[in-house]
Amino acid sequence: MAVFPIFQLPAESTKIRFKEPYVSEGMNLKDAGIVPTGIFRGYTPNARENYQLYINTDPDSNDSVAVVETPPALSSARFNLTVRTTLQVVLDFSGHDFGASGPLYVVIRTQYSISQSPLVGITDAKILAVKTTLNNADPQSLHDGDIKICKVIDTSGVGNTPVISTVVPDDRDDNFGPLLTRRGILRILGTAEYNGPDIASGTPAPIPTTPPTINFTLPDSRIVIVMGSARMLMGVEDGDAQLYYKLDDVDQIGVVAGGFDLAHGGELTSIRTGNSFIRFHSLDAGVHTVQPMGFAIGNVRIGSPVTFVVIG
Repeated sequence: MAVFPIFQLPAESTKIRFKEPYVSEGMNLKDAGIVPTGIFRGYTPNARENYQLYINTDPDSNDSVAVVETPPALSSARFNLTVRTTLQVVLDFSGHDFGASGPLYVVIRTQYSISQSPLVGITDAKILAVKTTLNNADPQSLHDGDIKICKVIDTSGVGNTPVISTVVPDDRDDNFGPLLTRRGILRILGTAEYNGPDIASGTPAPIPTTPPTINFTLPDSRIVIVMGSARMLMGVEDGDAQLYYKLDDVDQIGVVAGGFDLAHGGELTSIRTGNSFIRFHSLDAGVHTVQPMGFAIGNVRIGSPVTFVVIG
């Protein structure tokens, strides 16, 4: 059998575990479908030389926290489990042939089940590398319910350092605090953050027109929310500064910051922190793109960074 690195987490990493105390089954069922899954903090991948991949905890809380739902195919029911650990996890890819398997996902996988007669319980949590194909019957493939930490493309980095990707949501299941609505949970579909011109130097200029593009796929028609913000807007002529974006190649107005009044002295005028916007779009099922763009009018610059988030 092929060598896939695996790290066994202790039973106490999963809350609430079997016999902690006997309310564990009810508590883990209680939040299924209510508390959204994903990585809430920590589980931060750090590639090192000699085929090593470290999974670090959050530096402020000194732990890693994720929520996982066990699919019924792998447990006795759909349980909602919190996987919390203070351990620094190390995976060693020195024995793995990426040429044969292709890229791998590093995932959090849990199992919880209970049988009342006789009273038998299983609580299990692992961080392991798996193939990117979905196959619940294969322990070395991606399973329903797995939470992705990152993708390991290969170990071709300097000194045999793993090359990783943490693109959300394709290669990492971050949880940014999804919105609960009557139609269910709205999840982060993608994010983009980039730097504009330094507000303290040179002649004001538009922000770059080629920032990262957010690509996402909708399984059905729905309302999608586009949010964006800039730390500061600055202008050298009268009028409104309009931060805009392209949705499926169609211009959309974002921030509308009014009140550049340079009639008295003509000095640089700024509109400070809090320049953010939220826009709603009704989109059909399929592939869509959002690309943050520059300012529509005016000789304007910004304070970095500019952040865009798409929720749906």
